[in-house]
Amino acid sequence: MGAQADRPSPHIIVLKCLALLAPIKIPFMHRLLALFAVLMISMTCAPASAKKTEPESAAGDKPPNVILIIIDTLRADHLGAYGYTTHPTSPKLDAWAKTAALFERTYSPSSWTRSALASIFSGLHVHQHEVYSERSGSRLFRRHFTLTEFFANLGYDVGMFFTNPHFKFGMTQGVRFPYYKWNGDAQLIYGKATAWLNRHKSRSFFLVVHNLDPHDKYEYRPEIPFSPKDAPIREARQLYPMSERTGRGGKGIGCDRRTHGRPLPPEELAVVEAAYDAEIAYVDEQLGKFLAFIESSGVAEDTVVIVTADHGEEFLDHGGYWHGCTLHDELIRAPLIMKIPGSKAGRFAQPVSTVDVFPTLVSLVDPGALDELGLSGQSLAPLIEGKSWSPKPLFAATGFRKARQHAVIDGDFKLIVDGVSGEKALYNLKTDPGELRNLLALPLGFSLVYADRAAQMEGLLGDLPAAETGPDD
Repeated sequence: MGAQADRPSPHIIVLKCLALLAPIKIPFMHRLLALFAVLMISMTCAPASAKKTEPESAAGDKPPNVILIIIDTLRADHLGAYGYTTHPTSPKLDAWAKTAALFERTYSPSSWTRSALASIFSGLHVHQHEVYSERSGSRLFRRHFTLTEFFANLGYDVGMFFTNPHFKFGMTQGVRFPYYKWNGDAQLIYGKATAWLNRHKSRSFFLVVHNLDPHDKYEYRPEIPFSPKDAPIREARQLYPMSERTGRGGKGIGCDRRTHGRPLPPEELAVVEAAYDAEIAYVDEQLGKFLAFIESSGVAEDTVVIVTADHGEEFLDHGGYWHGCTLHDELIRAPLIMKIPGSKAGRFAQPVSTVDVFPTLVSLVDPGALDELGLSGQSLAPLIEGKSWSPKPLFAATGFRKARQHAVIDGDFKLIVDGVSGEKALYNLKTDPGELRNLLALPLGFSLVYADRAAQMEGLLGDLPAAETGPDD
């Protein structure tokens, strides 16, 4: 599965041998004979092992290139393709999605960035890779084989353009061409990615592009008609009372203060959501140009393109703002749209996870490696192709800023277990999509009906890692 490491060329070997033999007092002719032997061995053996071949699929054809686009803090239900009508946030993405496979019920493994990214790039659930918090030691360690390493080992050129520092905690392993710009504007990031793609399109490549724009703070976008110039707030965290430990990025605001914020009246909340929507619309415009370049550059027919998000955002859906503190659907329902060359477009209602991205790409590029990698997700390729496919229980978790929650989604039911308070909540997502009716909090005679179901789902989690203690770094 892995590509051979680069070896030095024959002339480099000869030069090194000359340097080694120079101080040795042996006859000149003997020295020449030794060099001739080394040269013959290097010319007959080195090319076979040093040649870096393009990856090949099981059928002998060149496997596809891959472009993975991750849009930070993007709620699926704020995209037109997912039924949003309040503002035209995503006309370019909506049009492109009609030519691809769109997954209507996609769950992120976490409600905040580092944990969610660790799952995308490792193919493992949070309670398996244990990247829970903002501590410096909470990272994807090298013992975890990553999606980027998978493509690097196959000889792909691996490029990554990202705007969030959480990528630095284990997500760049195997990346040969990284570009990082904190809070980089979508126009800048897609411009850099376009230039890189133009340079590498003649080789096999894996390209990751990340945008931070929908994350607060929400900029005023004069080119977007519904972008409010005078929003009540630009950052959701401004609505929380500051604690004694405040700092860069609002680090003094923990999940223990989540519901202590100032509830905006509906008319002001609508303006804040409009500012958020305008940021999505701005990204959509830049993303549209990038998708158009992919089509015009000639790589589209050989390239898998995936658009997804790390997590969503809350606007008082469950009494708070921001993200990371709960595992309700406004925070863990993510868009997932895949365009695979040769596959039909369609919409799929089965529950899936972004942890399925890694195994899906493996099945398309090197299917024989699926069993040996031991990934927790499953390939979505059979589902797209109309073959036999069964959904599995899905998991989510967060350890963000004094939160400690785990969730299990199994069919229409979702169980959330709070590791701090000990509280449990069971929801029927089909009859209660807003998660407003905890079935375990009903009067005794009714809640007992669901107690066994909750116990069964909690058992799927198994033994969970102990909660981290101490302050975040």
